[in-house]
Amino acid sequence: WIPSSTATPAKGIVAHFHGNSGHMEATHEKVNWLSEHGYDVMVFDYSGFGHSTGKVSDEAAYYDAITVLQYLAILRSDSQLPLFVIATSTGGNIFMRAQADYPTTIDGMVIDSSFTSYINEAEYILNKGFLGDWYSWLAHIVMRDDYAAKERVDALPDTDSPVIHCEGDRIVPIASGEAIYSQLSGKKHFWRFSNCSHARAMTNDFPDNQRRIVEWL
Repeated sequence: WIPSSTATPAKGIVAHFHGNSGHMEATHEKVNWLSEHGYDVMVFDYSGFGHSTGKVSDEAAYYDAITVLQYLAILRSDSQLPLFVIATSTGGNIFMRAQADYPTTIDGMVIDSSFTSYINEAEYILNKGFLGDWYSWLAHIVMRDDYAAKERVDALPDTDSPVIHCEGDRIVPIASGEAIYSQLSGKKHFWRFSNCSHARAMTNDFPDNQRRIVEWL
């Protein structure tokens, strides 16, 4: 929990769902700067990530996300503060599926560098490798979409939703972000950022991007 450093009371609460290759100590830089703009920031790890106990699995992350959303609903009710979610990369997939299945009232969500299918994302990565055309089919054997957001994005409650993606993202193609944007209903925005790589658009290297997020909040 990173409390607001400028406002009493805080302007709102921002919760961050981190991606697959990180944990909160490594990824909080994507959101900790928001405390300087008057927001309380919540970061957490899924089971098996960072210092969390348990084993890493799509199922565990899904139920972790539901638990976090339930906790956030209590925070929002008790504090009467606006609640926002920023979900990065795999965290976007995890959050969107949980939010679609167990809707929680939030005031806005930022979907950052994300995708909705573990199978499609694994296939994309494999295709980029040496002789990728020969073994990309393995994604359909190894991966599962049982807890993916692919078939559930249309069920997400309407909320103000910026979808952001770096044009130079070589891990998750910008087409994945565009597809999420096209599926969302309600008020939505697609923000295409240049000169950044996967899931880096909101770090301190890009103050103009951070300013845009703060203005939206």
